[in-house]
Amino acid sequence: MKKEIEIQRIRKRYLKEIVCQSRKWLVMAGIAMLILSIYNIVISWLLQTIIDIVSGDSSMTILQVGIIAMITFLIFIAAYVIYRVARPKYLYQAMLCYKQKIFCKMIDKNLSSFRKENTSQYLSMYTNDAKMIEMYYFDSVLEMIDLTVSFVGALLLMLWYSPILTVFGLILSVLPIAASFPIANKMAEAERKVSDGNGEFVSIVRDILQGFPVIKSFQAEKEMKKNFFRENERMEHLKYQSCYIEESINLWGTAASVMMRLGIFLIGAWMSVSGYGVTPGIVLVFLQLMNYVISPIERIPSILAKRKAAIGLIEKMLVSVQINQEQMKENKIGMLKKGISLKDVSVSIGNKNVLHHLNFEFEIGKKYAVVGSSGAGKSTLINTIMDGFSPV
Repeated sequence: MKKEIEIQRIRKRYLKEIVCQSRKWLVMAGIAMLILSIYNIVISWLLQTIIDIVSGDSSMTILQVGIIAMITFLIFIAAYVIYRVARPKYLYQAMLCYKQKIFCKMIDKNLSSFRKENTSQYLSMYTNDAKMIEMYYFDSVLEMIDLTVSFVGALLLMLWYSPILTVFGLILSVLPIAASFPIANKMAEAERKVSDGNGEFVSIVRDILQGFPVIKSFQAEKEMKKNFFRENERMEHLKYQSCYIEESINLWGTAASVMMRLGIFLIGAWMSVSGYGVTPGIVLVFLQLMNYVISPIERIPSILAKRKAAIGLIEKMLVSVQINQEQMKENKIGMLKKGISLKDVSVSIGNKNVLHHLNFEFEIGKKYAVVGSSGAGKSTLINTIMDGFSPV
């Protein structure tokens, strides 16, 4: 429990640093998105006003509505120009900082710890995980602003039009949405399994490609096909489970939207013909406003679930780094007081003798360059010095 709390604390500090790097563009994109979302509500009001002018239920004139429409349109264009620049810049800065921090954490790992790990997990961090984090964590901030502002603005306008009709719409949507939230926890676990599976699958494919000459030499194509098919099926099954959970969340949201649309349309039509002060323009625009209420209801549960899954991927990376840091604290290496001496060192890899009776003295304070052709044993020599292999 303490370890989980510590990881969460590190994750918050880590993400705070990333947000600070891209804060300027995030604020600009957020303000632009705020204006764009408000403009959608203004369009609904203009539509209602125009319909009521045509039906004779409005005190405004076409000229007045036209002037308001032109002014708001110019504001919309200006906001969209800012958003077009700010959003890509925000994602660029955020992902640039994120990947650089991952690399710095990885490159600071000690050699012995790095060898014990599955290096494919880092490939997954830079490819699959990074893409998911960009979409589900960083970009979702702007999407949440859009959905939230649209929801609040539409709800306020609906309450102004008809509180009774608004209350009916909210009642129809609450129960199905509440039922979708428990599934969100399963979404985070499913995405974590997909991430782990991607790392393992990349590792399998890499090993097969690196060992291709050996496979052909021993005519092991049939066995490799079986191994690949098995791992591929396992990977796709994990993705299927994640997709199934996501669609389950969407199912409840869609059910809510259908119930809300039909219910609001029928109740609004009844109130219009019964003299409750609901004009034809209000009934028609209510359906459009309901889209801004329904869309967040449909999408926010899924967005929050995916955002939680992205946080899980970030914490998975931090856990790996944290374990390495703890191991480094436990295994303190003392100061080197004399040179490194190699005496009659031989190293064999398989049946190949790479180093043969090597003798050399590395003196303290001096720098050495190890040169040679490919396969001459340069890496083997370094690994031997770093205690990566045991000399024979």
